[in-house]
Amino acid sequence: MKGYMTIEASLLMPMLLCSIIFTMYTGMYLYDNCVIQQSAYIAALRGANQTREGDAKIKQVTEEALSKVIGKRLVMIPSIQKEIQINRSSVTVTITATMEMPFSSFLTEELKLWQIQKKGTANRLDPVKNIRDMRRFL
Repeated sequence: MKGYMTIEASLLMPMLLCSIIFTMYTGMYLYDNCVIQQSAYIAALRGANQTREGDAKIKQVTEEALSKVIGKRLVMIPSIQKEIQINRSSVTVTITATMEMPFSSFLTEELKLWQIQKKGTANRLDPVKNIRDMRRFL
């Protein structure tokens, strides 16, 4: 019974190491998820604040805001796909990203990649028009 500590350690250490790595990657995934959600909404809000501009200018302002807000804040996601939709009443920013798990050769196809898809929507409001409409009611 002299080697029982070595045998127990050889069984426990890989499981402990895998659980620590999985917990770290889960934390990074959740962090990137929050950054993407926040960035989508902030970019949509900044685009929606361009009340007297055309759709091309609103799209340009929204893209600039998105690249400025995200910057280099993402930890495990190298690139994102973005889609900006502008209509009369709202601006919608959809961000799609993929994070790859470590040791993915051992995992199934469903577990290899973690998908993030977040949508931020902001209503386009014209402050001047809203104030004039409110004065009509009073």
